[in-house]
Amino acid sequence: MYGCTLMLDGWTGKRGHHLIDFLVNSPTGTYFLESVDASSEVHDAFMLADLLEAKIEEIGKDKVVQVIIDNGANYKAAGRILMERISMLYWSPCAAHCLDLILEGIGNLKEFKKPIARVKHVTTFIYRDALKALFVSEEWLGNKLAKTAADQEVHNTVLSVEFWNSVEDCLRASTPLLIILRVVDGDERPAMPEVVALMNHAKEKIKLRFATENKKTLLKNVIKIIEKHWVTQMDHPLYGAALYLNPGRLHSLIQANDDAIVGLLRGCFLDVLGKMVEDEEIRSKIDAQSLDYEGLRGDAFSNKMAKQNLHNLNPLTCCFSYNCCRF
Repeated sequence: MYGCTLMLDGWTGKRGHHLIDFLVNSPTGTYFLESVDASSEVHDAFMLADLLEAKIEEIGKDKVVQVIIDNGANYKAAGRILMERISMLYWSPCAAHCLDLILEGIGNLKEFKKPIARVKHVTTFIYRDALKALFVSEEWLGNKLAKTAADQEVHNTVLSVEFWNSVEDCLRASTPLLIILRVVDGDERPAMPEVVALMNHAKEKIKLRFATENKKTLLKNVIKIIEKHWVTQMDHPLYGAALYLNPGRLHSLIQANDDAIVGLLRGCFLDVLGKMVEDEEIRSKIDAQSLDYEGLRGDAFSNKMAKQNLHNLNPLTCCFSYNCCRF
């Protein structure tokens, strides 16, 4: 009824067959459409664009709001080709994949690479909650495994202050990002109205967690990796428009007098509005309603229940309840 997202997931089977799964997501849930064996095809951008365009035609151009694809160069090029062919369509890389790349990049920083390798060695050897207590207990010291070279290495690691300080740094950098990953990779609620705000919050958390430490260079490198992947891949107007249409988030920003961010989000909303609604009269009507929504004016937005629902209702439900727009 309100449009859907077409999702494409390409993978290679054990026998070398390249399969592409097509799924569609809407407020009613996610559904598998079909799997295509593309092993005999050349996997360039135009082949992928043709394949996606055919599937969009089958579903209906007026029903597909966006296409989400892998972050590979050929897939991203296919997405850009599709947007040129279908003026009302948006393409987005996979947010979960983007976060995976960010975490991988952070994990490869020299400050994190060594402690992560040491953690893997410890957890391969033995895994317990109270590791420090374990390695100084009489039961462990009397065990034959305690006499091995592997034990001595793990023993030194577990009792090393420098090691645990490095682990804390890893957690400072990764935990806020893992929270976003759980949201975008989950099925509980639509992630798009939250993801931009969550990433902004995560970056602020990371900056705050390293602010008390003398690690400005490390913080700079972590933020650089985040910006490299997130801004270049996920900075789409559709995500800004989704946050604009998240009433609880938007009006929290308005109340905080964060005019720059509010203006940026409204710009994203107008970009999407101009792209998706071709009828000038309907577009003007939606624009006028959005100003009422932003300023909490008019019968639909100014009454007590509407204001209460800004923070209580799911953004999707809230927008549909007040007929803000089709997306």
